[in-house]
Amino acid sequence: MSNQDHTTDSALPEATRPTWLIPAGFVLLLLQGLRTIGHADFWTHLAAGQAGLSRMDPLTWVSYDQTWVHVHHLYDRTLALLFGLGGAPLLTLLHVLATLGAFGLLVRVIRPQANPASIALSLCLSVWLLAPRFEVRPETLALLFAALFIFVLSKDSTSWRLWGLLLPVQVIWANTDTSFIWGPFMALLFAIQAYWGPPRNLRTFALVLPHLGLVVALLLVSLINPHFTEVYRASLHTLAAPVLRDWISPLSGLFPSALTRNLITLALIIGAIGLLTRRERLPLALTALAMISAFLAVRAAMAYLSWFALFAFPFFCLSLDALHKLLQRKSSLYQAHGHRLWAITVALVVVISGALLVSNRYYTHAGHYATFGLGIADQGTAKGALRHVVHAPGFPESFLNLPMDGGYLAYHRPGQRAYIDQRGEVHGSHTYRRLLNGLLGDADAWDAIQARDNPQAILLNHAWLYAIDTLRFLHQQGEWRWIYFDGVSSVLVRNHPDHAALLDRTEEFRQLGLQELATHQQTHLARLGGVQRPPVSPALVGASLVFRARGLTEKADYCQSLVSAGAPNLDWSLLVR
Repeated sequence: MSNQDHTTDSALPEATRPTWLIPAGFVLLLLQGLRTIGHADFWTHLAAGQAGLSRMDPLTWVSYDQTWVHVHHLYDRTLALLFGLGGAPLLTLLHVLATLGAFGLLVRVIRPQANPASIALSLCLSVWLLAPRFEVRPETLALLFAALFIFVLSKDSTSWRLWGLLLPVQVIWANTDTSFIWGPFMALLFAIQAYWGPPRNLRTFALVLPHLGLVVALLLVSLINPHFTEVYRASLHTLAAPVLRDWISPLSGLFPSALTRNLITLALIIGAIGLLTRRERLPLALTALAMISAFLAVRAAMAYLSWFALFAFPFFCLSLDALHKLLQRKSSLYQAHGHRLWAITVALVVVISGALLVSNRYYTHAGHYATFGLGIADQGTAKGALRHVVHAPGFPESFLNLPMDGGYLAYHRPGQRAYIDQRGEVHGSHTYRRLLNGLLGDADAWDAIQARDNPQAILLNHAWLYAIDTLRFLHQQGEWRWIYFDGVSSVLVRNHPDHAALLDRTEEFRQLGLQELATHQQTHLARLGGVQRPPVSPALVGASLVFRARGLTEKADYCQSLVSAGAPNLDWSLLVR
């Protein structure tokens, strides 16, 4: 065999190296981020930005007297401002650019130590790990701050100029997201790394002192915020006991998928490869970040998957590069053709992944409300009920809503509070338990709600799959009238003379709701069979459940068939109770 056949990837001439692989990974990252905004927390952030900074909760009735440590206040106000300027497309592109920038910085950190194919495959893995959480939310923007820290600290410089860059970033981070605690922690890891390498002596320790000083300075500048030390309590509480919200969407539980679990397993295997096969010394800080984020992702994937995707990315690169070098040493055939095999693998991953995203198959398979593109995915919101009933004259100010509708109601009714939203750190788990148990018929919980809040109306979102049970319970009470239903939402009003004008319009409201449902059915039907699947439809899922409960089997089957045509893996057996 000729010497040319034994040429390693790193020894290939620049013209023949597969340098296009890394940009291909970034193309996949771009495609993953171009999605409509469909999660309920988005509206809460907009509503909070609209309301401005407040030490007491300005958005809900249930916690109107509770102190709110609004760590996201800078993010929320900026979000509301930009939404007014450029709408959802501007916000999506901003978060996509921030994420591209974050991984771009990490590529620059790891590029001298890993070949392009290893970096590209690692980028593809991180992109798919990030997929369930790649939304317009504070943590997505915070990924850029974290990557900037790694980039600067990896330069192994003791220059005081580090302070001039990282301290202002830390101030912004501490007013943007609870994850700001990662900043000082990363600085500490890099300080330990600087001292850990031989020789360890007084001169080495003197070189580490600026790093330790940076840690202290980062902790101090984080106090430059409206809540002072309270931000640390909020950050540590979120880190230790993350608030669990909807995973992708309220309907995602109906779409059994092992994709995320399998990706985490694959990522752990790749990490193990690095630990077992890499001959060179592993960088302490990057290795520690990968291992800690892996532990957190296994413990609570929904809360930490984004951080695992980011922090473990450099380690994935090192691991795959170690595997690449091992195969080169063991196989002459791989020496000759290994780089082509890696290039083909990356190309296939990017093309197949891109097709799944652009066609919406990933989103419908996962039960995601979003679709490929720019804009708002509002099919799970109470927009119909809000337009036709909640804004109608005489609608009671005191009404219950489910947490998933709270932010939407607060944003679209400026100056008026919703009952509750998804900010678990504000309301506490006991408040959610009381509300949901009460709506499901628990006498003590319902009596407590009646005594405390005296609701005169109820807005139910049928993406909450127990809404049917609530309708049955309220019907048995005999004091509520069901005046509106459009598949997504139901509105019930208490039978009371004060609401006579509203109750007299019951038939009108019902017809308006059914027209909304019919329009949605037609729109969904028109999109079936196209290149892009229609988005998951909570209206059709909710309508199918309600019609079946009322004995309208033909209508229920039609709604079910429409949903299944676009989302064939929805497990309807999970809805049978």
